[in-house]
Amino acid sequence: MSAYVASAAAIVSVVSAIVAIALGVWTARQTKQAQQVAAYRAVHDLYDRMVQLKFDNPDFLLQAREWKQSKMGSVYDADDLEHAEWSRYYTFVELCIGFANAVLQARSAGLMGTAEYEKQWERLVRLVVTEHYPIISGFLGEGPYVSQYLRDYINSTSLEAAWDWDKRHHTLVWPD
Repeated sequence: MSAYVASAAAIVSVVSAIVAIALGVWTARQTKQAQQVAAYRAVHDLYDRMVQLKFDNPDFLLQAREWKQSKMGSVYDADDLEHAEWSRYYTFVELCIGFANAVLQARSAGLMGTAEYEKQWERLVRLVVTEHYPIISGFLGEGPYVSQYLRDYINSTSLEAAWDWDKRHHTLVWPD
């Protein structure tokens, strides 16, 4: 009878292990799905906010065209009306960078599928960075102010896609 009890105990142990593994796999999948939903929600929310701000402030694209590094001083002196406009634009670009980082981080973490990334989100990141490249390029040159996600994206797009950010910005803003 003790062989029977030992055999039954072994079977229970094996079944328990299988159930635990299955439960762990199921939990991991549910967690991954929840993370994907959260990542997509964050990306969509940031993009919607950017679009609304651009709609409410059509001057942002004009300011992207006129940005020079000398405008950086205006960002920190918002008492003057003209300087306040540059501060608002700077804040908008921070939101754009946040959007790009959210997309690139979600892709890097495996929370965004290849098709969604390549067919929609990467193109929007490329557009946003191209639109505001003059100010973003200043952050790239001034040290650790741009995330490694965005820095790597800009570098790899320049190399792999032969994307000239300055030229593309100029072409986007002033089509020939």
